[in-house]
Amino acid sequence: MRRPSHATIVAYLALMLAIGGTAFAATQLPRNSVTSKQVRNKSLKGKDVKSDALTGAQVKEATLSKVADSDLLDGRDSSDFLSAADAAGFAPVGAIRSGSGNETATSPQVILDYPDLGIRLQTDGDSDQDRSYVLANTRTSGRIATVTEGSAGATYTYPGELSPTFNPANRIIDFVTALYDDPSTAVHFSCGFVPPNGVVTCIGIRTDLVD
Repeated sequence: MRRPSHATIVAYLALMLAIGGTAFAATQLPRNSVTSKQVRNKSLKGKDVKSDALTGAQVKEATLSKVADSDLLDGRDSSDFLSAADAAGFAPVGAIRSGSGNETATSPQVILDYPDLGIRLQTDGDSDQDRSYVLANTRTSGRIATVTEGSAGATYTYPGELSPTFNPANRIIDFVTALYDDPSTAVHFSCGFVPPNGVVTCIGIRTDLVD
């Protein structure tokens, strides 16, 4: 076997250095040195991108198609969603209201008012902190009937008049006030008297607006 010449050895060394230098350069690329000019179109795959590296800012939303089965949620059809529910299943605006007043105020404070029904719930207008409230009939005709929790009968209030002062024994009271000539039109009140500042808070639910 003939010994390689000096020129051949030099050529091999040059080739090895060239190959080694290319490999070194490929593994030591500066940050952000690869741009779109160095990437062939459609050559990158999902595995080439770091997880969670892309965000909505890099995505052109108009190019996205509809997600498969996007009308389903955990196997439920979109007809079960809130947007597809029948409006009759929801309480209409104004059916449920809340209000408050201070029963120690020396002038009556309106807690809840229903002008179209002629029913107004208010404090009694004295400084006593005795868990009291009054109903006003603001109608021009027709009385209203009030049934309180635990009562044996109804209390009637005539047009333009105030009911007797109600003094419940408990700090939480439920009662119903209805139009005498149309009992289906009524308000269910639930009130709580908060010590020690004399505040009374109430929720009113209109039955004529709720099926």
